[in-house]
Amino acid sequence: MGDEEAGPSSSGHSSPTSNTSTTPPPQPPPPPPPPPHPQACAACKHQRRRCTPECRLARYFPANQPARFRNAHRLFGIKNILRVMASASEELRDDAMKSVVYESDAWVIDPVGGAAGIVKGLSQELARLKAELDAVKGLIELHRRAAAQQQQQPPVAVASNGGFLPSPPPPPQGQQQLLFLPPPLPTMMLQDGHCDDETVEDDYLVGPPAVDAAAATSTAPERRGDGHAPPANVKEEGNVDHTSSMSFRDR
Repeated sequence: MGDEEAGPSSSGHSSPTSNTSTTPPPQPPPPPPPPPHPQACAACKHQRRRCTPECRLARYFPANQPARFRNAHRLFGIKNILRVMASASEELRDDAMKSVVYESDAWVIDPVGGAAGIVKGLSQELARLKAELDAVKGLIELHRRAAAQQQQQPPVAVASNGGFLPSPPPPPQGQQQLLFLPPPLPTMMLQDGHCDDETVEDDYLVGPPAVDAAAATSTAPERRGDGHAPPANVKEEGNVDHTSSMSFRDR
């Protein structure tokens, strides 16, 4: 009986290793790709030589800008470029190489003037802008003075009828007559006696002198036989009018 009781208990339990599956070990990461071969700079590529990490021109002439080195090499030459780099100090080397690159690019843009033409154009533009700035400052100063003068002047009263001031009243009747009177004569003429009432006579009031009719008939010339009258200054034959300018005197 002991064997029968022990049999079911042993058959009812199963081993844990028979139900679980085995997991594979983790795979190691793939090795990194090999570093790419360094591309030659524009200077080394132009000279067809291998570019080393110690190349001094690779910093200023990268591989993706071959035209920059071509222009600098055409204007200065590789020896002069290396001489400029060697003569410049560490602090000024970058500025020196930038000047070389800028000068070479400027000669491509302007083959006649180069960088000097660009400097001249910028100088003219600077002078023009300076003159314009001075003119603007002068106008500002002029408007400032005008505003200061307006503030110093008293305010002007404006009429209520739209800004039009009323016309002045007409002068009195006596003053209107005085306006049309002739101007008085000068004092010197009054002192000299030019305006004496006794000496001033109107031409149209003075008539010709009266002539006596008897004298006119007595002095009438007589007709001669030939029908001509004798001269007016000859009264009778042998009598000569001595008062006349045409009288004849016996000599």
